[in-house]
Amino acid sequence: MLFPYTYINHDIEKLQDYLDHLFLEVWCKADSRIDYDVSLLHPVLQDIIKEIYYDATVPHGKYLYEPIESVYKIFQTIDSASKSTLAWAYVLNNSISNLCCNEAGYTAITYEDLKVYHADLPGVLKDFYENLYTNVLGLKAVHSRIGELGDHYTEFVTVNDEGKCPYCGINSIKGVYVEKREAYDHYLPKAIYPFNSVNFFNLAPMCHECNSSYKLKKDPINARPKKNPLKNGAGKPRKAFYSYSPTIAPLDLQIIFKSTDMSNLKPKDIEIKFNNPDIAEEIETWLDVFGIEERYKAKCLGKNDGRYWFEQVTDEFENAQKMLGAGFTKEQWLDYQIQASKSKPLADANFIKAQYLEAYKKVK
Repeated sequence: MLFPYTYINHDIEKLQDYLDHLFLEVWCKADSRIDYDVSLLHPVLQDIIKEIYYDATVPHGKYLYEPIESVYKIFQTIDSASKSTLAWAYVLNNSISNLCCNEAGYTAITYEDLKVYHADLPGVLKDFYENLYTNVLGLKAVHSRIGELGDHYTEFVTVNDEGKCPYCGINSIKGVYVEKREAYDHYLPKAIYPFNSVNFFNLAPMCHECNSSYKLKKDPINARPKKNPLKNGAGKPRKAFYSYSPTIAPLDLQIIFKSTDMSNLKPKDIEIKFNNPDIAEEIETWLDVFGIEERYKAKCLGKNDGRYWFEQVTDEFENAQKMLGAGFTKEQWLDYQIQASKSKPLADANFIKAQYLEAYKKVK
């Protein structure tokens, strides 16, 4: 990850508060002697459910009332010790920063893991939590109380105004001057991990290529078998960059050319290295999840990227001499291009360009 996002506070977070109360104070305290009733819920969640009930355009029971009641009935059959374990699992799954850091004592529970408590629990909870993000957030009864996702996005990109995707550094993130917005990615996949589908510490805008071509349903915090990425399987916990980390250490990108034939470079002729051992595991995860090595090599080989960078320090050097006079050498021109790229690293993938030119300097 090139840089962290700054987390913003917004009323839309309140939905997670209502869900915290639902899980910890209602489901985990479900008594077999007490029937489910809407009055058990957080007062605002009660109001939302009641308003939905009278909205003829919404299947009022599908998204909230019915699944909440179904889970309550399941929890009525679960013993107290298991409920306590599930309550702690809920807290862990919403501790996104700790999970990304792979801190001792922090292990996320998956839908697959929930089967031991009740056979129907994974399916009911998965439908509920996925619907929260895809359907419930957009309901008038909800956004009239906590705001709309579009409003959150506008505030988000106003604060996070780099205009570049921090997960690749290559593509742009739509900002405040366009009507469309980028999709929010569930960093810990909502198809694998319950309880955090509307936790905004687990949600962040991501460029379309990172989100839909590379990350997909990959799990940053658990290296899973490639054939069955959604199965719990024999996964290996690993460190991952946290989207809202207060700081992220520099990656120290280095590009090495294994050929001097700059006009005919192939992917095998380029080595991409990151030389910061303090975050080696996070970098390895990042490379795996976002296909960074492949994408950075492609950038170095692109007609209007790497090949143009090469032209800038060769063909355009001669043009510059004609226009500006011959008061500088080709070496000075190359150094100028390198320093200019380093001064604005996120503009036009200059952080890659600078290292490309450094690599060229060593083989020319």
